[in-house]
Amino acid sequence: MTSAGDSSTGTSTCPDCGTPSTPGARFCRACGIALVAPVRAQLRGAHPEDSETTGELDRVTRIGADVSPPSGPLALRNCPNCGGPNSPHRELCGRCGADLDTGSVPPRANGRAGGDLHGPRHDDEPRSRLWAAFGVLVVLGLTIAGLAFAGIGPFGSGELALPGADFDVAAYDDAPTRLPVAEIATRTTLPSQGGQSYEASQMVDDDAATAWNSDGSVDEVEHGVGERIELLLEQPAWVDRLVLRNGDHRDADTYAANARIQRAQVTMDGGIVLLINLLDEGLTPQAIELTEPVLTTGVSIEILDTFNGDTHPDLAVSDLELQGWVAEGDDVELARQRAQARPATN
Repeated sequence: MTSAGDSSTGTSTCPDCGTPSTPGARFCRACGIALVAPVRAQLRGAHPEDSETTGELDRVTRIGADVSPPSGPLALRNCPNCGGPNSPHRELCGRCGADLDTGSVPPRANGRAGGDLHGPRHDDEPRSRLWAAFGVLVVLGLTIAGLAFAGIGPFGSGELALPGADFDVAAYDDAPTRLPVAEIATRTTLPSQGGQSYEASQMVDDDAATAWNSDGSVDEVEHGVGERIELLLEQPAWVDRLVLRNGDHRDADTYAANARIQRAQVTMDGGIVLLINLLDEGLTPQAIELTEPVLTTGVSIEILDTFNGDTHPDLAVSDLELQGWVAEGDDVELARQRAQARPATN
């Protein structure tokens, strides 16, 4: 297809609607049809010579649009409202929607000029509901935070309330004594060898010539580190001090051969935790004085560090003594409540 027109003047007209076009124009500015053959061929498809297979679309005439050739040059219409250029065939400005004859903006769907095209906004009611919902969430959040802080309901730790315990000096005015132990247990114990026993009970037999030894062959207890000693008292008591014969006190050679406690964590009922440091002083007892007596039914000692033995990987303790006062009166029930809430031993 070739374009029509006067080649001497460099102008052409649209072959479909007859609208004059400027020199070099590729499309008609009135109807949009291609003015040169190569462009129209590209629009039709890969094979412009085969009209049966190109699927060329019919040109759609705009409803209400005058596509007849104008009598004079095509002039744009400037909007009297915003000054935007428009086709002479438009009735409303394409930029602001104003009437191109009067410059007035017709009412939109919401009944307000220049308003939202999606209809009227009724913000008051949704906003009030939103604020109400926000208020409920704030109250709920504060309630949950309060429950979590107090440990109530699903946020509770599962532990009973811990009653306080204050030592009454007037009620226990005599000197502290050795407290009888009902049970003693350890994580590991060295099996008997050569007729020699190393049972945990030998720590509370008041005999320095006997000793408990850990089992140095157990992986989770290396040179005694990780070992735990647990004592259950015959009666609830106020513990005032711990006295230890650290290591095996049978003789100096045996003392040096086995590991000794260097640092340990002591736990008593009610979540009372103390860190103790011992000295490597040989065959002498060591006393650990508490800053104030602690009401408890048992004591747990976890070994954190040791002095290594010269020969054996076992940890040895010859004697472990708890000194204080057996609980009396209301202190007995108080001790049991504290043990039930936060026991020292498992």
